[in-house]
Amino acid sequence: MQPFRSAQFRNLGRLAKSHIEHDRVVEAILRGERAVAASAMAAHIVTVREEYEHYTETI
Repeated sequence: MQPFRSAQFRNLGRLAKSHIEHDRVVEAILRGERAVAASAMAAHIVTVREEYEHYTETI
C-alpha cells in the first residue's frame, strides 16, 4: 500500500485536497448524516483512483 499512497501525493496539491475530502466525511459523520458521509467517501475513493491513474500515466 505504501507505494500507492506515496504516488498519489506526488500530484501537486493532492495532499491538501485529500484533507478537505476527509474533512467532509468526518463532518458528515459528526452531523449524523450517514448517506452524506458515504457519498463523500465514495467520491474520495474515485478521486484517489483517478489521481493514481494520472500519476501512472506520467511515469
